[in-house]
Amino acid sequence: MSYRDLRNFTEMIRSLGFVRLVSMENFRTPNFNLVADILIWLIKRFDPEANIHEEYTSEQDRVLLVRSAAEFMIEELKLSRELATQVTTKGASIYESLGKEVELKEERYQSVSNFLELNKVEKALKETNFATKQNIESTKGFIENVAATENSLDSKIEKKKSELERNQKRLQTLKKVRPAFLEEFEKLEVDLQMLYKDYINKTRCLCYLEQVQEENAIAEQERMFKRQRETRKMMEELQLEDARKLMEDDESLDVLADNVPQKAVGRLRTATAARARLATGRKKVYGGMNADDDSNSLDSDSEFFLDDVDGEDSSILGSNDDLKGIASESKSDQSDDDF
Repeated sequence: MSYRDLRNFTEMIRSLGFVRLVSMENFRTPNFNLVADILIWLIKRFDPEANIHEEYTSEQDRVLLVRSAAEFMIEELKLSRELATQVTTKGASIYESLGKEVELKEERYQSVSNFLELNKVEKALKETNFATKQNIESTKGFIENVAATENSLDSKIEKKKSELERNQKRLQTLKKVRPAFLEEFEKLEVDLQMLYKDYINKTRCLCYLEQVQEENAIAEQERMFKRQRETRKMMEELQLEDARKLMEDDESLDVLADNVPQKAVGRLRTATAARARLATGRKKVYGGMNADDDSNSLDSDSEFFLDDVDGEDSSILGSNDDLKGIASESKSDQSDDDF
């Protein structure tokens, strides 16, 4: 506690009339005896009949004293809050009633000022007495009916108990008797379990086989694609090899062109081109409109590609024998030129 709190506390204790003088010097050092005396005095002043532990010589007694004082304060705090709530509620209801006093005052004065006739009062009392008697009679009838109802319920309970006993005896008898179809039922149950196991095994095997079949189909498709790629690659390599050989043949023809007449070279080129078209599936035909223009037929721009060439038309382009004949003619022409 601060200095200000201690000063305020000592002043409040002094104003409340504590039995002994309390100064700030009493709290310089821990003083549990003074604190215990103040707690007991405050609780007794609040409620003289309060039951708290007043001994504080030992440590256990001090704990009990503080605990009992705290519990008492908490309970009183709850009661004080409840009383405060009730006071607020009652005050609000009284305020509402006082607000209606202006209207009720006139009605009260009228009721007091009116003269009561004895005949009317007597009649009202008789009616009330008659209604009360009727209520009493109806209540007695209800009581009698309750007794009759109780008797009927007792009889029904006894009847149900007897039925329950009979049913229990019948149940015990049925438990002892073994039905005729029970053996067959147990046998069929065992067979059903075996069939279910077989069904589970076959279903598992079927699923496994379907999975293996799908995997094999995928692998076979991949192998087929691989073979197709390899075949395509091989065909491309063969075509490249044929093209390379044809280029070498063209180079050899260019070498012969210097020593062979122009007409023989043209026939050789035509035969070589024909063989190339046969190898690739297409044929290229050289020629012009004039029959005498054989020397310029190789340089002409009029070129025709024949896609569908039969064996009969291939003789037009020349064969191996023609090539040999052309080679022999070229040699003879060369020998004539030498002379």
